[in-house]
Amino acid sequence: MSNNVWLAGADARPRVWGLRRHQVCLAALAGTLLVDGALRAGAGWWEWVLGVALVLAALPGSSSRSWGEWGLDEVRYRVRRHLRWCSVVSDPAGLSIEARGIQRVWCYRVTHVGRWDLSGSDEAFARQLARVVESFAAAPAGGHVSVHVAGDAPGRAPTHTTVCASEPLPASVGWRPISAAVDAPVSIRGRVAVLERRDYLRTPTHVVRVIRATAFAPGSERRAIEAMSGTLTWARLSLHARVIGESRARRLTARAVHRHGVDAQVARRAGFRWSASREREMSVLQHRERAVAAGAALCCFALYIEVTAQSLEQLRQRVAHVVRVTRAAGLRLDLGAARQGDWFVYQLPGGGAW
Repeated sequence: MSNNVWLAGADARPRVWGLRRHQVCLAALAGTLLVDGALRAGAGWWEWVLGVALVLAALPGSSSRSWGEWGLDEVRYRVRRHLRWCSVVSDPAGLSIEARGIQRVWCYRVTHVGRWDLSGSDEAFARQLARVVESFAAAPAGGHVSVHVAGDAPGRAPTHTTVCASEPLPASVGWRPISAAVDAPVSIRGRVAVLERRDYLRTPTHVVRVIRATAFAPGSERRAIEAMSGTLTWARLSLHARVIGESRARRLTARAVHRHGVDAQVARRAGFRWSASREREMSVLQHRERAVAAGAALCCFALYIEVTAQSLEQLRQRVAHVVRVTRAAGLRLDLGAARQGDWFVYQLPGGGAW
C-alpha cells in the first residue's frame, strides 16, 4: 500500500489499558460482585461463583479470543444450523454471491508479473490498489475491497491475483474484468450445500478449513506471507479491507486518541507508571489521527487462508504445514474452531458484510 492508506487491524477494537472493552466490563462486574460478597453481610454464595466465572471469562485465551468469547462461540455453534446454501452466479453488473445475504461484487483479474505478497515489491499494483481504497474512502459509506491470491493445480496456470470490490472500478492497465462465475476467486461454483463441522467444512468437492491471521511479529509481514508461496496449489489467501468513510474515520481516530489520553491520566493519578509500549501506542494513534485528518484512508483489514483437501486426513496435514511455516515466520493464526461457517462466508468476495 502507499503511504496514503492507513490500515487498522481487524482486531483493533476499542481497548482500555490494553484489554478489549468487553473484557474490561466483565472484569469490572466480577470485581463488583467479589467486593460485595466480601463486605456485605449475608451475601449469597452465587456472587462468589459468578464473580470467579466472570474473571475467567475476561482472561485472554490461546488465540485472539478471550475465554468468554470462546465459550460464546461454542454455544452458538451448538445451537445453529450446520447446513447452509451458498451460491456464486453471474450477474449483469458483476457477480452475485449469496451466503449471508446477497453480496454484489465486481471482480478484476490482475495481469502483472512480479511478487505476489503485496508488500511493496510490485509497486505499480500497490499504487493502483491504493487509489481504489482512497476513492472508496471519499464516499460517505466507504466500501469493501479484497485481494485474492490463488494457484491452480501443478502444470497449469501460475499463481493469479484477483481484486474484488463492492463498487465497479475504473478501467486500469493490466486489470481484466471477470463476468463469469467460473472465473471468480472462490472454491465453490453455482449453488452448493456447505456442511459445517467444528473444525472444518464439507463441500460437494472438497474438505475446507478457513484460518485467520491475528497478528504479525514486528517487521515480519513480508517474510510471513512469502512463507505461504509453496502452498498455493491447495491454499487461497484473501486480504479484505473494509474502507471507512472519511467523516466516520475522523471521528473514530479522534475518539481513540481521546480515550487513550483519558486512560493515561487515570493511570497516572492512581500511581501507575505509563509504560514505554503504551507511550508508543499513544504516538501511533496520534500519527493515525493526523494522517486521516490530512486525507488518508482508514481501513479495517483481515487476512484469511482457505485450505482445501480431498480428505480429512489430508486437510489436517496441510493445516499443520501452514501453521508450522507461518509460525516460524512470525505470523500468529486463529484456527477458527466453532467459527468455520462464518469465516467461510467472510473470506468470500464481498466479505459477507463483516
